[in-house]
Amino acid sequence: MEYLNIEGTKIPLVGLGCFALHGRALTESLAIALEEGYELFDTAFKYDNEKEMGKYFTSNNIYRENIIIQTKVCARQLLGSKILWGVDKRSISSAYEYSCRLLGRSYIDVYLVHSPFVKVANYYRELVKLKDDGKIGIIGVCNFTREQLQAIKLATGIYPMLNQIEVHPYHNSKELVAFCKDNGIIVEARSPFAHGDALHDWLTNKVLQKIAKEYNKSVPQIILRWITQQNIIALPRSKTFQHIKDNINIFDFDLTSTQVSVLDRLNRNQSYGFISTINS
Repeated sequence: MEYLNIEGTKIPLVGLGCFALHGRALTESLAIALEEGYELFDTAFKYDNEKEMGKYFTSNNIYRENIIIQTKVCARQLLGSKILWGVDKRSISSAYEYSCRLLGRSYIDVYLVHSPFVKVANYYRELVKLKDDGKIGIIGVCNFTREQLQAIKLATGIYPMLNQIEVHPYHNSKELVAFCKDNGIIVEARSPFAHGDALHDWLTNKVLQKIAKEYNKSVPQIILRWITQQNIIALPRSKTFQHIKDNINIFDFDLTSTQVSVLDRLNRNQSYGFISTINS
């Protein structure tokens, strides 16, 4: 495993995405991932599996120093049913405490705002205070553009520590990634396989097949290595044993600059995920 260092915290470059995993699929995926050495697990209030994840970790006494849980607060928790009138229903503090109860923790390693929404900078100030109070290790956002990141900086005096965005060969987000790195913002890649919608293209791509064969790897492993070699954290989601195992087994080789350029040139600026700028 390779790591990034954020204010003294080691963050692995590959974690397990847990979107839409529930019940047996979730617990089996967690068990496999832990056995294979995963240390970073990504969930969210919107995924509706914080309680299941918390129960699995606490009942199996798995919470330990090297396990990093990251979750997210969404606009629906904060603005509630009266969003059309701009009435704040809850605070980030109450949303944070709710996630802590579900996860069975008194501290959250990484806590993110799930997407941009109206008055988000006001709420982000509260997130900064939670971190300053020692209740959160790393704070950040998801799906924020350059302009939205700058708005946070203007309102709070600091940039988010982390921005989770869509990164895959058809949507490499190069300009936004560069802006984040220039301003000390760690980038996480959600949907590294474009929710699977573009994976067939890549699996049948002759050039990618050739690169994969050279390293005795799969095409998905090549894609994940392309992401992680950019010092971007990848969060592939899977409930298949072999895929979970393969997704973390990517640190025994390095792509050449020519091979990296091959993947860079696949970009189409084609997004496979809806991003709301109002609520989520």
